[in-house]
Amino acid sequence: MELTAEDCAWRDARHGGRPVRESEFLSHGASALEVTQVGKETEDFLSMESMIWLKMQSENGFRKVARLLVHCKPGDHMDFKVSMFDKSDMEHVGGELGDHLSFFSSKLAVKTKTDDNFQAPGTWVGLGGSEAAAAYLNSKMQATAASLISTTCSEAEEQEAEKICGKHLQKDDGNHPEIFGDCVFDICHGAGGEEVAQSAKAFIAA
Repeated sequence: MELTAEDCAWRDARHGGRPVRESEFLSHGASALEVTQVGKETEDFLSMESMIWLKMQSENGFRKVARLLVHCKPGDHMDFKVSMFDKSDMEHVGGELGDHLSFFSSKLAVKTKTDDNFQAPGTWVGLGGSEAAAAYLNSKMQATAASLISTTCSEAEEQEAEKICGKHLQKDDGNHPEIFGDCVFDICHGAGGEEVAQSAKAFIAA
């Protein structure tokens, strides 16, 4: 499965990158992906929402292991959350996914897991992705690096960004402590204005 913010479309890498449709059940040995939502238009600035469930084979058939929720704005950015339902499964998730992982208990209490190895190892193609997506991601990374080099953020601009983010987000939100900081950084470095904070708020609530 592959998704980039170029067009926010899920593709099946095993079958030539064909578009994945809603309600598909993609089985692969003892695991399967159930696609329950693809490209749903949202009422906020994120514009598209997708939801995919990871299931694993057990003695009683397939059981739900994790839910991947993605908000994506074509040509811009994406946000994602991975929710897991069995605490023992959390130890098998690392890299960038591990840093966005949360465990939901029966009381819906949230526990966040972080991983020191934030960067996924290997190249995009080496991880199973397509050459086309790899080229798109490389161009975005180069553009982002150039933008960060040329864009400075003064103390006054950072304070203004904090004020904008504070209108929509709680700075000390125990469940999503990194989102406020990301909001301030993005606005301060020219990624947008209040729309950034509104998008972050909508994603937290999803």
